Amino acid sequence: MDSSLQLSGGAVPKHIATGILAVIERLRPGDGLYHGDLHPNNVMMTADGPRIIDWTGAVRAPAALDLARCHVMLSEVAAQVADNPQRPRAVNAAAQSEYARLAGMSRAALTAAMEPYLPIARVQALLGRPVPTLREMLIQRVEASLRSQG
Repeated sequence: MDSSLQLSGGAVPKHIATGILAVIERLRPGDGLYHGDLHPNNVMMTADGPRIIDWTGAVRAPAALDLARCHVMLSEVAAQVADNPQRPRAVNAAAQSEYARLAGMSRAALTAAMEPYLPIARVQALLGRPVPTLREMLIQRVEASLRSQG
């Protein structure tokens, strides 16, 4: 994240970059594998069930980071640009329900596990240089998260 922020050309305001790096430092190291670009287009349906493809950005981190990023991309980013904002939100809700079921956890426990990673996922979305209105919404949400964690 540090390198991405340094190379972002100002896509992420300095105070947010500083704050998000502090959040990352406080989180415990992950013991899982973070895909880094988990979304419906990177899931192939096979005869044996769904398979996640395109692992080129994978790093060691908890699954909650992928789930948080997927949540932000579907419920916040895609919902702002979709013809029907409820469709990406419904896909997100279905994905979270299925993940919780397969992991043997409640939706509330899944939401709690994702919570610390949401500001990181929002900063990742900012690095994609979203349209100005979406950028402002993401900045406001990251700032609110940083204030509540600080």
